[in-house]
Amino acid sequence: MNNTLFSTVCAILLMVVSYLSYTAYQAPEADYHDPQFNLKLAEEHLQQIASDVHVIGSQEHKKVREYIARVANEMDYEVQLDTVVDLQSYGNYSMISDIKNIVIRKPGSSPAGTIAFAAHYDSQTNTPGAADDGAPIAAMLSLMQTIKDRTFKNDIVFIITDGEESGLSGASMFVKNNPLAPKLNYLFNFEARGNSGPVLGFEPNEKNNQVMDIFLDLDYSLASSLMYDVYRLMPNDTDFTHFKKLQIGGISMAHIDGFVNYHAMTDTPKNMDSRSFYHHGKLISQLIDKMGNDDLQGTHDYNMTYFNTYGYNSVQYKPCWNIVMWILSLIIFGFYIPLIYKDKSAVRILTGIFISMGLLIAAILTTFLMCKAIVWLYPHYSAFYSNNFYNAGQYFVGFLALVTLVFQYVGLRQKGMEGRIASIHLGGMIFLLLAGGASLVFIPSGSYFIIVPVFFFLLIQQAKRLVKEEGKIFVEAASLVIPVILFSPMIYLFYAVFSLEIPMIPMATYSLLMIMGLPFLASGTRLWSIMLLCMLSLSLIRGEMSSKITTSQPYQANWTYYNTERTGEEKIVLRKGLVTKVEKDYFTEITKSEDGLLSVPYSLAEASPIEYVIDRDTSKTTSITDRLRIKSDKDVIRIRIWGELLAEANIKIRGEKVKLGATGSLRFLGNIKDEPLEIEIERALGSASGSFILETTQRGLIDKIRKDRTIIPGVGYTGGTIIHRLDIDI
Repeated sequence: MNNTLFSTVCAILLMVVSYLSYTAYQAPEADYHDPQFNLKLAEEHLQQIASDVHVIGSQEHKKVREYIARVANEMDYEVQLDTVVDLQSYGNYSMISDIKNIVIRKPGSSPAGTIAFAAHYDSQTNTPGAADDGAPIAAMLSLMQTIKDRTFKNDIVFIITDGEESGLSGASMFVKNNPLAPKLNYLFNFEARGNSGPVLGFEPNEKNNQVMDIFLDLDYSLASSLMYDVYRLMPNDTDFTHFKKLQIGGISMAHIDGFVNYHAMTDTPKNMDSRSFYHHGKLISQLIDKMGNDDLQGTHDYNMTYFNTYGYNSVQYKPCWNIVMWILSLIIFGFYIPLIYKDKSAVRILTGIFISMGLLIAAILTTFLMCKAIVWLYPHYSAFYSNNFYNAGQYFVGFLALVTLVFQYVGLRQKGMEGRIASIHLGGMIFLLLAGGASLVFIPSGSYFIIVPVFFFLLIQQAKRLVKEEGKIFVEAASLVIPVILFSPMIYLFYAVFSLEIPMIPMATYSLLMIMGLPFLASGTRLWSIMLLCMLSLSLIRGEMSSKITTSQPYQANWTYYNTERTGEEKIVLRKGLVTKVEKDYFTEITKSEDGLLSVPYSLAEASPIEYVIDRDTSKTTSITDRLRIKSDKDVIRIRIWGELLAEANIKIRGEKVKLGATGSLRFLGNIKDEPLEIEIERALGSASGSFILETTQRGLIDKIRKDRTIIPGVGYTGGTIIHRLDIDI
């Protein structure tokens, strides 16, 4: 076998290894006959929990709460309903929410402590919330049935929080007010950022060695300390953010694939991936079995480095070993330089550093341009979170092929000039070693992601000393096996997170692998380039074939209807300034306002659903109090009030004092259908009269205008909602 053919075979084998390592990093196959977790029963519970949108304050939200409590009561669990009012300030506005947590407890026989499992039952505005966060709750209800007649030493608590989607209110209130909070030893929080993919342990507590020992000992545990280190540097929060304040052990887990369904009307029980659902149930079941009779006397000493090697196999160790491996890598690199570089020119190596950085920048730039071209060709992708249309995964292989082509092009250009390839490769390796040193500072437990692959790459490369020239290609390929196994799943996970919004991040990560493999790429032929171009073309063709809006891939319409009392103006605003073929087909007259918003004159011929009464109290000698009572016979999912008059007043809502600040803006989330909202506005006697704006938001715009099954409301309070604005004088 000649050298070129041998390198091609090795390249194919590396691609197979990459594919296998990715497919091994998946949720387990759903087992409907598992005696430890009844998936069929869980699916029946999910049908009830996620039959419709259950945003906080809605009648459906109340129905879901009553269902969960009733099922737990029927199994003779202790059920507690915590009702609180949550007030939060966000700089330019304040938010108040009616919160009702459900706390379900199975007392232990002789408890050494308490194990808790948490998930939230409220949904976003326009989603049934099957994955986020109905599936974990349904899994818990199913497991409650399985374990209800079993005896455990420790208390087991299921905390079903409210208001997660409106500021993590339920978790915050539980930690502050519930008497069970100080008794918790471990808490495992379950979330979702899509409707498929494996459940990942992405956020453990600080000093997590004890809890990661427990978690990684489970049969189906997937986790990485890189996720932990990166996540804690980002401005993201979950319910677990509040639970961590209790200084207990625990992990927040989530599946993150199928991102297009996140907070969308397509997050239904029908679309929930059964493997992800089963993964939730198995993790909870194993944690109960493992910890239900444990002494729970763990120690929290340090943040562990941990990661999966292949599939569910994992390693964990103290982060100081990353320092040791980095130092050893520096030493081995000293022996590596003369092994592949005969020129001994420091200038060329310095030049190689700049060229390798240029390659990295070129890879990122070409990825950026390809991403922009895709969104330009298919503007309707922009209506979705992160430009993430249903087919975003189809472009993944195309991006990989494009980045590989950048490095393959350099390899072909420098073929036959071994010194130049070696200098570029060594320059890139110097960059990787420096990046590994920096990672020890900024992401100490996650630094393995650079250091471990580089260490084993350099170590295996030393085998070149023992083989003949024709065997060096085998060593090149073998040295890439461990980097490929570790990088492949994480690159896809990064792509699932950032998708078509920022694909440059996963592709920059992939470029690090290409830097290590540059000498191997240089051994290839132009046939490789043709194969890569075919992969790129096939990816784009598959993207084109799956780019259409259909009933199975409906368009998320970010349209909002506005109705104002004083001006009588009625219009539909097109959020994001987006006009695609969908908007053009639906609306003939689209105008641009002075503030840059695109809108359509439109009338729903529907009166405001709000009833309000103002009573004035002048009994005090120094102040006037206006009591505003707001009621509606329809579901109102949000109320906003704002105005300069309110900024100077003392405000009370549901008995809670609220200071609105300079903007005088407040948002309320809760039920005003069963319980009218009362707002007290107290001003100094003799203060000038004025007005403020009362704005109510309802769901249902898409249901009220001409539509077909290819249109669904977009995400959030501005997608497919109906907003009424009233000017109120006092």
